[in-house]
Amino acid sequence: MMLSGYPFYVPLNPRRRSQSSVDNDNRILDAALVEVSDVGIDRIVLRSVARRVDLTSGAMYGRYENAAEIAVGLWTNRLAEPTLSLLSSGIEAMMSGDADTMSTVVKKLVKPTPSIAAGLECLAVAHRHDVLNEEMSDWMPKWFAANGLDESTAPHERVRRLTSLSVLLGMGLFSFVNQRPDEWSLIVPIYSHALRTPVDIRGAVPTFEATPFVAATTGDPLRDALINATAEVMGRAGFEQTTVSRIARRAHLTSGAVYTQYDVKEELLIDAMKTLLFNAAADTGAITTSGIEANDLPDATAQIYQLAVAPDRSNWRRFRLETYVAARTRPSVKRALRSIQQASDARYAEMFSSGGTFPAAVVPLVSAAGQANPIGFTVIESFTTKLDTLDFRVITRPLITMISVKR
Repeated sequence: MMLSGYPFYVPLNPRRRSQSSVDNDNRILDAALVEVSDVGIDRIVLRSVARRVDLTSGAMYGRYENAAEIAVGLWTNRLAEPTLSLLSSGIEAMMSGDADTMSTVVKKLVKPTPSIAAGLECLAVAHRHDVLNEEMSDWMPKWFAANGLDESTAPHERVRRLTSLSVLLGMGLFSFVNQRPDEWSLIVPIYSHALRTPVDIRGAVPTFEATPFVAATTGDPLRDALINATAEVMGRAGFEQTTVSRIARRAHLTSGAVYTQYDVKEELLIDAMKTLLFNAAADTGAITTSGIEANDLPDATAQIYQLAVAPDRSNWRRFRLETYVAARTRPSVKRALRSIQQASDARYAEMFSSGGTFPAAVVPLVSAAGQANPIGFTVIESFTTKLDTLDFRVITRPLITMISVKR
């Protein structure tokens, strides 16, 4: 039989697999999930998974060519459905004000199961994980469209839905470092109320001065060069692939120059985290202070949201996101980020409590949301476009009005 010029035809009927083969597939995925929970997506290796299920490397390679394919197998068969279903439920609950569902979603994101935590990690690293990205290019556009998150949705509705997703994703990733369940159980309903409040946003968004890039300004040229190079490389490649050699090349230095400043890679990463997160906080803090002084904090906050999606800050944001990914399985990174979160809490308290802008009980909520939401938007920008054209006053005007001290 001839088919399309080929001399023979082989029917495309897959050979029926034995139950033991199917069982082994499930055991491998179970073991891979445990492995990812222990070491993260980037450090999973075939032989470690094989040892967990007492299979030979050959049996593993017969199913998966490499660790990246295991990550895809996990996403497709174990992680996508529970993770995306939870996020969909959260979006709809926030948009409708369904308190019971919001409470359930918060609990599942603040203290995630291994499947949900791994699913969030997959979403966070997809922009740089070629094989995962290839698989998600089929999943995510359909999911975004089904949840009213893509450009086919009316702009104001899209802003509201994207903001609800950023809160949910940011909360989940923030909880890799510090869970704070009592705070998030209050933050999510507050956002939900703001999402459902009509608002007049005629007129242009006020602009406040902000630096286009977040960079190190320690006063030590060598240290600044290494910190900035670390952020650039890690934002593109993630912690595991950010080597001293790559940092040195990006900084136009030798590897030896790195070791004159830092003993190990993690020490450089933590210095970069502390320096750049402090500089970013100072930048947004200046916008906030200007907004308070001008009695225009809702629109100043909209400008801060705009910075969270500005294209020229993309690599900085991805560096910050990667610090949270690394913190899930790296205790030293988690400790450093937790101290940064605490310092941020203190800055928010200084800005808002002393000036009487917000009630004291609200300030920790503002701090947590202010730190987490930009992380959520960084994940979102991997899957959709034109975020920088959105008018966030739709959210910030009702939100800030709700929580401000009445004067």
